[in-house]
Amino acid sequence: MVYSNERALFSKRSFFDFKRKLEEDIQDLIVTKSEDLILGVDEAQYVDYLFECFKIENVNVIIEKAVYDRKEEEIAGKDFPNGFYITTENGSFRKNVYYISWPFTNDPKLFDLQPSTYDFSPPVLAIQGNNLKKRFVQFKNDVEDINQGIKNIQNQLKLYSERLNKDIDEFNENLPKTVKSIFEKRKSEILKTKEVEQTLIIPIKQAKNVPETFTIPSKEMKKKIPIEPKIQPGKPAIPEPTLSKVTYFSILKMINDMGKEFERKPSVYSSKAEEHLRDHFLMLLEPQFEGSATGETFNRTGKTDILLRYKGSNVFVAECKFWRGKSSFLKTIDQLLGYLTWRDSKVAIIMFVENKDFSNVLNTATESIKEHSSYIKKLEQRDETWLNYLFSFPNDSDKKFELALMLYHIPKI
Repeated sequence: MVYSNERALFSKRSFFDFKRKLEEDIQDLIVTKSEDLILGVDEAQYVDYLFECFKIENVNVIIEKAVYDRKEEEIAGKDFPNGFYITTENGSFRKNVYYISWPFTNDPKLFDLQPSTYDFSPPVLAIQGNNLKKRFVQFKNDVEDINQGIKNIQNQLKLYSERLNKDIDEFNENLPKTVKSIFEKRKSEILKTKEVEQTLIIPIKQAKNVPETFTIPSKEMKKKIPIEPKIQPGKPAIPEPTLSKVTYFSILKMINDMGKEFERKPSVYSSKAEEHLRDHFLMLLEPQFEGSATGETFNRTGKTDILLRYKGSNVFVAECKFWRGKSSFLKTIDQLLGYLTWRDSKVAIIMFVENKDFSNVLNTATESIKEHSSYIKKLEQRDETWLNYLFSFPNDSDKKFELALMLYHIPKI
């Protein structure tokens, strides 16, 4: 196995250009927001939200977790280094080949960025999944040359990671100030425009029923999450908590608004992992709602769960997943069923679709969901990619719950 895709890391694009593009994205995002939002949103919380959206995670190559795999391969005589006596360059020789892997946890796109301080000897490796790979052929009887090559690679990785992380830390440190400055400039422009409008002799036409696309109220403006007690027929009169349908659709609308935001800014969100995209939903929902006195507000308990709990039970569950085909999608529904304990629990499946053919994925999802054994019927469609269904519990067809399917197109860039 030859890593033909080995290339020089940290050298494709300057960090300065990358940083400038992010700042332009922030500018574009704020400019596209409505005047009502800019004037009415809590500025500090909105700045914090954009900071979480645009901050950059550090490069993190875990040098000490390196592992190797050894194989015997035929090495062409022409590929031997100078100094070796080869009887024929057309022949080949069987040699031990070591494949070294260094795991990393950062966004692989960071390996394209050239730090502000650099030389002309960046590390040359292949990127496969969450590992950096390097191939070494054992030409001599010992492995001293390989050990030296490994040390050189590791020193280069440490040096370039430190240099780029220094740039990243500086960017993150200045990011709140950058966001605040852009926001305040936009707000000032709006206020100035409105001040000029006051001098017009004709009153402005007032828009009616302007929809809210994104608002983060201050804490004292949080909406209460109503928990409606219900009593099961033929059972002791113990209140069974359910989420009101009004609140359920209010939560889903906020999720849908944020999902559309992902689609509008693929350059910002396409590199995010499931957990990071999920956290954006949590940041949106948490300030909007306040749990009842005995309940908890939104939280995360697993890798991708969004949960609203009441007295230890789930009354709203959302699962965030990347689309990985029909089989994986149906397993996600099964996973959700394992969370539910109360009748009338409200749930959602949020699918992030990287496939270029989004329409085909949408058709596959909406057709395959009907094949699930707990599927009852389609209820309504709130958006082109937001559909609502009625399901039953696997072992009790009398117990039913509502499931929202929400898909958002975030192609890799």
